[in-house]
Amino acid sequence: MSKADNGSWDTRRLLTALGVVYGDIGTSPLYAFREGAHAAGAVEAIGVASLMIWSLILVVLVKYVLVVLRFDNNGEGGILALAALAGRRKVPVVVMGICGAAMLVADGALTPAISVLSAVEGLKEVWPDARHWATWITTAILVGLFAVQFRGTDAVGRWFGPITLVWFVTLGVVGFFSMVQTPEVLRAFNPMEGLTTLLHRPDKAVVLLGAVFLTVTGGEALYADLGHVGRKPIRVAWIFIVMPALALQYLGQAAIVLREPLVANPFYAQVPDILTLPMVVLATLATIIASQAVITGVFSLGFQAVALNWWPRMRIDHTSAHGRGQVYVRVANSALLVAAVLLVHGFGTSDKMASAYGLAVAGTMVLTTALLTRLVKSWLRLALFGFLAIDLMFLGATLGKFIDGGWVTAAMGTSIALIGLAWVSGVRLHRRGIEADAQRGGCPIGVKVVTRVPGGALFLTRAKSGVPPLLLQWIEATSTIPDTIVMLTIEIADKPFVPARDRITLGDTDGDGSQLQPLLRGDGDNPGFWRAVATYGFRQQPDLRIVARELAALGVPIDPDSVKIVVGHETVVAHSGATPLEKLVLAIYSILLRNAARPQNFFRLNDGRLVDLGFRVSAGTAPPSSTASG
Repeated sequence: MSKADNGSWDTRRLLTALGVVYGDIGTSPLYAFREGAHAAGAVEAIGVASLMIWSLILVVLVKYVLVVLRFDNNGEGGILALAALAGRRKVPVVVMGICGAAMLVADGALTPAISVLSAVEGLKEVWPDARHWATWITTAILVGLFAVQFRGTDAVGRWFGPITLVWFVTLGVVGFFSMVQTPEVLRAFNPMEGLTTLLHRPDKAVVLLGAVFLTVTGGEALYADLGHVGRKPIRVAWIFIVMPALALQYLGQAAIVLREPLVANPFYAQVPDILTLPMVVLATLATIIASQAVITGVFSLGFQAVALNWWPRMRIDHTSAHGRGQVYVRVANSALLVAAVLLVHGFGTSDKMASAYGLAVAGTMVLTTALLTRLVKSWLRLALFGFLAIDLMFLGATLGKFIDGGWVTAAMGTSIALIGLAWVSGVRLHRRGIEADAQRGGCPIGVKVVTRVPGGALFLTRAKSGVPPLLLQWIEATSTIPDTIVMLTIEIADKPFVPARDRITLGDTDGDGSQLQPLLRGDGDNPGFWRAVATYGFRQQPDLRIVARELAALGVPIDPDSVKIVVGHETVVAHSGATPLEKLVLAIYSILLRNAARPQNFFRLNDGRLVDLGFRVSAGTAPPSSTASG
C-alpha cells in the first residue's frame, strides 16, 4: 500500500482537499459556460452543458480520480514526481517532465489573472461603471495576494476548506433552483446531446471544445496535490461534493440561457439581484483561494525542480515546521505577480483571456498521460491511450485559439522549458568535465610546501571517485591540507523523501587519495581521506550542518560545529573541441550558473564555516583539466 493510502481521512482532510485541490476547477463556472454558449449559441445550451458534464465524468472522474491517482511516487503526485518514477535519467522522460512543469508554471500566472478578473467583473451587475475599474481592482487584489505569500499557507489554509465548501454548496443550490425552472436541461446527461451539438456546428467545433476544456482546467491539481491530501479525501470530495455541485451549476446556466438567450453573463444571471453583490464577494474569495492553490503548486514545482537539478538553484524558504513541502520561492513569486498583472492589463477582460487559458493545462495533461503509458504494460495501457486521444483532442482545440491569445501561453511555457532543458544539458556537460578532471588528479603544479592544519573540511563535489579539482584548487590556493578530508556528494533519489537512517553512505576510498598520500597523515582510525554520499528525496532540502553531525555520529573524526564546508563556485567554459551545439548550451548554462543562488544562500550557511572557492571548468568533447580562477 502506498503512502497516499496510509491513515484514515477525516473532516479536516476532506476540507483541505476542497480548499487546496479543487479551488481551481471550482471557479471554472465563472467563465467556462459563458464561453461555450457564445461559441455554440443559446439554442445549443443543452448540448454545451452535456459536453461539460461528460468532460467532468471522463477526464476528471474516470481518468484522474479512478486511474491516475493510483500511480504515486511514495505517496507524491504531480508531473515531476511522475517523471522521477518513470526514470529521470532518461532523455524523453526529462524532456516531458520539464515541458509539463513549464506549462504548469505558465498556468500559475494565468489562473490568478483570469479567475480574479472574472469574479470582479460581476460588479458590473450592480455597478455599471465597474467595467472601467475591473482591471485595477483585480490588480490590487493580485498585489495583495502575492505580497502575503512569504507568510506561507499553514495558518491561512485552515480557512480555505470551509470557504470553498460554502462556495460549492452555493454553486449547487443556485444551479438547482435555476434548473428546476427549466427541467428540460436534464437531457444534458445524454451524451448524444453534446455529440449532436458538435455535428450541427462543425464550424464552431474547435472553439466550442476549447471552451468545454475550461471546465476541467484544474484537474491536474488532483494529481499534483496527492502528497498533501491523500487519495481518499480527493476521491470522496469529488464524488460527493465537487462534481454534483459543478454539474448542477452548468445545468443551471444552461437553463438561464434557454430562458434568456441574450444574457451576457449566465453565472450571475441565475442569482437574484439582491444577492448579486454577496455572490461577487464569495466568488472573489473563491478565486483568491484558487489562485493561492496554484501559486503554492508553482512553489512546490520549483522546489522539486531545483532538487532534481532540473533548474538553477533558487533561494527557497520553508514556511511551515509541520506541513512538508510548504515553501516560498521569492523569485517565482515576483515573476508570477508581474506576469499576472501584465496578462490582466494586456487582455483587459476575462473572455479575451480565456483564449490563452487552457493551452497550458492541456499540454500538461497530454504529457502526464504519456508518462503514465511508460509505467504500465497491461490492459490499463489501452485505457490510457484512449485518454491520451481525448487529451490530444482538447489540446488541438486549445491550439485553435493560438492566434487569439494561446500564443502567450505557448511563449511563456516554451521559454521556461528551454531554460530548464539548457540547464539539464549544461549540468551533464559540467559533470562530465568535473569527473574527467577528478580522474586525472595529480598534485597541483607550483605548490612547494603544503602545511598540515588541524580539523576537518567537507568538500562538496559531484565526482564520486578520484581527487576532485575543488580539493586541488584548495591546496593550490591555501598551501594547506586539513587533517580530515571528506569528499561529500549530494544525491537526489527518485522518491520524495529519504529517511535520516538511510541518508549517509560512506564510500570506498582505496586509491582515491593515492595522489595525496605524501600529504596525508593517516592512521588506523583516520586515514585522512573519506568519501561520503548524502541522499535526499526530491522534496527535501539538503542541510549540510545536519550532514556534518550525521558523519560524526558514524565515526568520521570531525567536529560538526567547526568543520569547514568547501563548495566550488565554478566558471564553466566550452572546450575548443566542443561541438557547436555544446558551445551554445554551455553559453546559456554559464549565464544561468552565474545568476543562480550562491551556495551560502541555498544551503543556509551564514556562520562563516562555508568557503566558496572559485575555479574554471572546461566542458564539452574531451575537456582538459581545470585551472584556477581565483
